[in-house]
Parts: sequence; structure tokens; C-alpha cells
Amino acid sequence: MAMYLHDDAVCLRVRDFSETSQIVALFAKSHGLISAIAKGSKRTGGKSPGAFSGPLDPLCQGEIIFIAAKHAGELATLTAWNLTDPAQSLRRNWRAWLAAQLMAEVTLAVLEPHDPHPELFLELQAALSHCQNLRMSAAYLKAALSAAGLQPQLDTCRRCGQMLAQMPANAPVWFAPAIGGMFCHGCRRNEPAVATITPVLRALARLPAPTTLQTAPPPARPADPIAVLDALRLLVAQIQTLSERRLHTAEFLPMICGINGKASSPNAADVSKLVQHATINSREQAP
Repeated sequence: MAMYLHDDAVCLRVRDFSETSQIVALFAKSHGLISAIAKGSKRTGGKSPGAFSGPLDPLCQGEIIFIAAKHAGELATLTAWNLTDPAQSLRRNWRAWLAAQLMAEVTLAVLEPHDPHPELFLELQAALSHCQNLRMSAAYLKAALSAAGLQPQLDTCRRCGQMLAQMPANAPVWFAPAIGGMFCHGCRRNEPAVATITPVLRALARLPAPTTLQTAPPPARPADPIAVLDALRLLVAQIQTLSERRLHTAEFLPMICGINGKASSPNAADVSKLVQHATINSREQAP
């Protein structure tokens, strides 16, 4: 007899399976990453009245009922989807939607299937509801790395042991993604590394998780888009190196930070790329 499981979930990726069904990648609060087939999700009313109360679109949130896959590599069966947040605010703000797509892709990259991370689920919910906050993207990427046990070491040179706090203001430093740590300017040799400056690392080291950031008092000054871009590039470099997969959304980091005004005026090519990246390629397996 099939066991029906209930959970809250964020829809991360979707692709059409047939005229009436979809394959979805979900991040569930108590069950982690789930790949499932949603039979009849595109048909009005689903398989039975009320089975799917709204569309299964990327970044939407809802309550799910599903039957777990019997064997590794198989799809679960999503039997019901009660839409609770259609993510309309994200779709009205190009920069916020880009940031949310980055968070979704990072979640898929750093977590293992069926590994519950209820704390990170709450961090994702908080981040998605405040994507307009420039610091929120970096805060979520840092939280995701921490949840996966991959949090970078940002306060000490890995070679000489010099503390970041002891380095001169605006001193150049290097972050090596493969080891998840930094080198001071004098210690860097041939390691592949991302260049940055000490204030960026100091700010990133102090950056709280999204659930804390959303309730914190407004900062004394707005986030510097260039500094946030440097921090995001550093975190994305580590994620790509350790997960051994390229993040499609990495090329949109300047747009997320609003640099050069691109985030307010996307062109058709940008939109086409993002729509493609928001769906699961039919040649790939959902995580």
C-alpha cells in the first residue's frame, strides 16, 4: 500500500513530460530535494478535483502530497499541490527574479537528494521574500554552503596564518575555491584563485543568514553593488569548483547587482536564456 507523505516545498525546476504532466524538482522542508512526476498537473483540476490548486512553476511555494520513489534514481509521484505562494512579486521585478533563479540553482548544486535541511528551507523562504535586498543573494549562498558543509574560511591566510583583521585596509587578497580558503597577497602562488580586497571578505564573513538579515535593522548605508558582485563571484566560484558543475545563472551576476543598468532592461536573448535555465533540460535528470 502506497504511503502518502505531506510536506511544504519550493518548486525549483520544471519541465513538461507530456501534454498533461510535468517532471519537477522540489526542495521540501522535511524531505530535502525531491524529483517527482506530477501526473495531470497541467490538466484543470488534476487527476481529481483540487489535486493541483495552481500551476507548478519555478520559485512557487506550496504544500505537497507525494509517494516516495521505491528505488534510488526513480521519480517520486506528486499526487497533490496546494499553491500557497505564486511568487508574483518575483515576476514583477527582473533583478529579484534573477536572484531567485540563482538561489534555486545553487540549492540543486550543493545538496544531495533526500537529505533534509529544514533550516536551509527556512533560509530560502526568507531569501525569496526579500530578493530586492542586494545582500540577500550572498547571504543565501553562504547559508547553502554552510548547510552542505562547504562554508569557506574567510578570516585567515591558509599559508602564513595571518588574520584578515590584521591585514591593511583595502589590501588585495585571493580566495582559492578548491580549498575554500584565502591567501594574503604575499602567499598566493599558482593556485586558481579569485581576486578581491579585504573589506569584501570582512563584510562577507559578518553577513548573517537570510532569516536574521530580514529582521535586522536597516544598515547605515546601502549595499555597494560592486562589493556584492565580488562576494557573489567568490561564492559562486567555490560552488562551481566543489560541485563540479557550471551554474548557468553565474553569467547574470552583474544583472542581479544592477551594474550597468542591465537589470532594469533585459533584452530578448537574456529572457530566453533565463527561461531555458529555469526548466530542466530533457537530457538531464532532475536531482
